[in-house]
Amino acid sequence: MLNLSKDHQLFFKAFDDYSDLDGDGTPETTYKHSFNYYGYFDNGKCYSYDTKTLQFEPESTTSDKYCNGNWSGNFLNWASMTRIDTIRKILYGGLRSSDTVDTTKTTTNKKGNTITTSIPGVTTLERAYLPNDAHSFAKFYNGDDLEKLTPFSAADVKDGITLCNTTVSSTQLSQNVTDAPLIRVAKGNYALWAANERWQCRWSGEKSASNGNNSTLSGISAVSGNPSRDTNGLGEKDYYARIQVCASKDLKEENCKLYPSGSLKPIGLLQTYGDNDDMRFGLLTGSYSKNKSGGVLRKNISSLTDEVNSSTDGTFKA
Repeated sequence: MLNLSKDHQLFFKAFDDYSDLDGDGTPETTYKHSFNYYGYFDNGKCYSYDTKTLQFEPESTTSDKYCNGNWSGNFLNWASMTRIDTIRKILYGGLRSSDTVDTTKTTTNKKGNTITTSIPGVTTLERAYLPNDAHSFAKFYNGDDLEKLTPFSAADVKDGITLCNTTVSSTQLSQNVTDAPLIRVAKGNYALWAANERWQCRWSGEKSASNGNNSTLSGISAVSGNPSRDTNGLGEKDYYARIQVCASKDLKEENCKLYPSGSLKPIGLLQTYGDNDDMRFGLLTGSYSKNKSGGVLRKNISSLTDEVNSSTDGTFKA
C-alpha cells in the first residue's frame, strides 16, 4: 500500500541550488556538469526541439553530456525538473501526455487504389503543471560551456541564459488545466524572474511586474524587471516542457520496456513489479474534503493490469 504525501512542495524544483548533491561538502549553487541530474531527459542524450510536434526529441547520444548545436539532456534536467516529476518517473516512468502505439491507416485514392500508411506510435512525457506563483522557478547559468549545452552561439549567451518554468493558464482549478507546461528562455541574468510579488515567469509584455532587486544591497546581479519576449527571448522563447521518450531501439532510455506488441514504453517500479503480478499495489492519499478522516483510499490493493495494458503494448488504460 502506497501512502503518498500531498505536500505542495513536491511541485518545487527538483534541484534547489543550495544542497550538496554530490557529497563533497560544498553546496551546488548552479549547474555542475560532472553531476548526473535525474529527470525526464536522458543525461546521456542530445535533444532538438520540434516546432511542429512542440516537444523535445532525442537526436543522438553523448558520452560527455555535451551537445554542439543541440540541448543537453543533463542541463535540461537541472533547469526544468520538479520533485514530483522525479517521483512520477520512479513510480511509473513519468506523466504521459501522448501514449500511442504503431498503427496503420488505409485510404483509397481517386483511382480506386488502396493506400496503407504507417503511423508510428509516440510516447511523450510532460513536466508538472506549475501555476504563476511561488511554485514557478527560474534557473540562471553563465558557464563558459553554455554553447555546448544549448543550441545557441557563444555570442547569444555571452551574458548567460535564464530558463523560467511555469504554466500560463486561466484561473480554473489546477486539476482542470490542459495548457502546456512552459520553459521560457531569455538571454541575460533574470535569476529573480520567478521572485515577483504575484506573477512569476511572465514576459514584460504580459505582466510588467518587478522583483525590486537592488544588486548593491542584495548582492545578486539579476535584472529587476521582467524580460521582453522580443528583445531578450532566445530560440522559440516559449518551449513546451514535453519530452519524447522510447523513440526508437537505438535511442531508447534505460527504463524503456519492449512489450509483446513490439511497442517501447517507459516504466517504473509499478510496472517492474506489477506487469506480471509479482506484487499488487494500492494507494492512500490525503484529502481536502475528507481531512478529518486522515485521507482517502484511492485504490484498494489489486493488480496493476486493470490500469496498464501489460500483456499487449504497455499503454495506460483510460
